[in-house]
Amino acid sequence: MDPTTLIANLGFPIAACIGMAWFVVKQIGSLKDEINKMREAYQKDHDSTIEALANNTNVMHALVSKLEKED
Repeated sequence: MDPTTLIANLGFPIAACIGMAWFVVKQIGSLKDEINKMREAYQKDHDSTIEALANNTNVMHALVSKLEKED
């Protein structure tokens, strides 16, 4: 429908409400997409941090073992 037809048939307040509802729906969809992208980026970062911690733990165990053998 044409905006001028909406205003002529329904009146300005109703047409404005419809326009604002459309805007809100679009904004919420956009925000959901952005949140999903951020969640994926966080998950990748989290996974790499967990892997780095595991690697550091393995190195620490190796160093402790080596130090115990020297004593």
